[in-house]
Amino acid sequence: MRKIVHIGQMKSGTTYIQNSFHQNREELYRQGYLYPGSLFNHQHACYGICGSDIPWIRSGREWEQLGSDLVGEINSSGKDVILSAEALSCMNEKGIASFIEKINGVDKVVITVRNFHRVILSAWQQSIKGGGIKSLPEFIHHIGFCRSENIGMWKNYSFGDSARIWAKHAPVDIIVANGNQPSSYLLEKFCESCGVGEVSEPKLDSSQENKSLKREDAELLRSLNILNKEMPKESRYEYIRWLLKKGLFPAASLEEGSKIKIPEGFVKEISGWAEDEIEKIPKEVEIIGDINGLAKINSDDVDKEGAGEGFDVDHLSRFNLIAKLIFKNS
Repeated sequence: MRKIVHIGQMKSGTTYIQNSFHQNREELYRQGYLYPGSLFNHQHACYGICGSDIPWIRSGREWEQLGSDLVGEINSSGKDVILSAEALSCMNEKGIASFIEKINGVDKVVITVRNFHRVILSAWQQSIKGGGIKSLPEFIHHIGFCRSENIGMWKNYSFGDSARIWAKHAPVDIIVANGNQPSSYLLEKFCESCGVGEVSEPKLDSSQENKSLKREDAELLRSLNILNKEMPKESRYEYIRWLLKKGLFPAASLEEGSKIKIPEGFVKEISGWAEDEIEKIPKEVEIIGDINGLAKINSDDVDKEGAGEGFDVDHLSRFNLIAKLIFKNS
């Protein structure tokens, strides 16, 4: 029985893979593989197994039973097991060793990565969808600070360091998706790495889709987040989800609006971060795809004009008032 662990990185197409394996559990079982549990990934179960070894978890007590159930299912299955949880890419050497001991060994690790600057752009946008208020430059500066201290959210992006640590315990494959391939490419290469035969692509309804916003709409939502930062947390998140579903996601399909891009002044710095991570990858790691492409930033992804941030607060306050009234009465 082999144990194969997919550790992300975050924003690299992991959700696409996880939804495919979640929806293909029966087919995987027929092929001799267990994708354990009933959720689409194993993130929360790993919170229960790893606890505070995951940087943003103070205590895993809330998820301990989920973690215990996962370990029990792995040990009793008699099949090859595939786990997928991005949080596993963020742990230090002690945390990784502890996790491996608790699940009784790991036989292979798979890391999926994509263009480094696109990961950062996607992460900023996701932070705004979660109620964040940092502008894109502020967000990049914060990542840079975390990188300098090797703390916090930098752990989400240090794919080279993750490969270095995990390679001490098991063979590691890195699958590179540089954005020019169809989504099916990543799934195909992931299956090949795991030894899995063909599985179908995931079917997602509109409520599961996490669409990319236009730059103007991301700034609109960020400005609303600033205005609403005193709202109760759950009410604020519910309001954001409503805005996304009713307005911002539909607007993402319109031709109007511009693409979110890396400010020109950060291009060299971000490329350098990616190059440093590439250098950390041990020679014995199997690389599938163009690893050096992770550090390349095409001119189409660079904001050379210094697009403005935010909106007129008076007009925005009025819009916010009207939108909240619609939300309350809907």
